[in-house]
Amino acid sequence: MGLPSPEVLEARWQRARRQGGDPAFLLAVRGGLTGVLGVLDGGPGPAIALRFDMDALEMAESRDSEHRPFREGFVFGASST
Repeated sequence: MGLPSPEVLEARWQRARRQGGDPAFLLAVRGGLTGVLGVLDGGPGPAIALRFDMDALEMAESRDSEHRPFREGFVFGASST
């Protein structure tokens, strides 16, 4: 998966901890699990989740009608109509 060595991952994780990273988030990404997470606390009410592609790989996402992001219009540059 292109992950750095376990030693490098641990060193980077420790650096994030020393620099004040949120412990809950740090535990979730330990060992090379990555993602993009933002929390906007607007109070009670419905929640909206946003999906981001953080790796910018040149890959074509499925345009199959069974693929929910395509079917609902969330594939960049694609339309299910």
